[in-house]
Amino acid sequence: LQEAVATYRRLTTLAPTAAGPQVLLGRALADSGDRVGAARATEVAVKLAPASADVRTAQIQLLLSQGNGDAAVATARAFQSSSPGTTADLLLAETLDRTKQRDQAAAVLSKSQADKPNSIVLLKLATYAMQAKDTNRAEDLMSKWLAGNPTDLAVRLAYANIFMDRQDSARAIPQYETILKQSPNNVLALNNLGWLIQTSNPKRALSM
Repeated sequence: LQEAVATYRRLTTLAPTAAGPQVLLGRALADSGDRVGAARATEVAVKLAPASADVRTAQIQLLLSQGNGDAAVATARAFQSSSPGTTADLLLAETLDRTKQRDQAAAVLSKSQADKPNSIVLLKLATYAMQAKDTNRAEDLMSKWLAGNPTDLAVRLAYANIFMDRQDSARAIPQYETILKQSPNNVLALNNLGWLIQTSNPKRALSM
């Protein structure tokens, strides 16, 4: 670790205006047990690139690893305020979730989705619903999204997986078939559909 710290210190000297080396130095210092040094390097990175989501994420992860959840949430909220948008909303929601504030995280994403619909936000909301055992809400969220965005393969795959997990082949199979029409080599769809039809159509299942 000390060699890594020395290397990253040298890198920050060679690239004094770049935030990336400071982030790397901060991580190495944190791993070596130097909490103060890690915080200082990360703060320098933030000053160099205040609008960088990656830098803010590194800062928040450091705070969380040090058990400072309140500061992590405050940092995420400050970033959302200074750099509003989907990326900041997702970062704030993730931070709230990691500090056991799931309801607030869901509220942040619900507002984000209402203001600027985004499939990543939608899938996160669906995940929250699934974790809360509210499968119907997750299904409803994805169904409505697919009605307006029928070519969104990521959402359709997640939607199909809900039915497969419930062993609802009648509803899962058409979803996987739709995916394969758009993306014939989608490995997950091929695997899952093959599994679902192994009894009804073993020859096709084997070919998949």
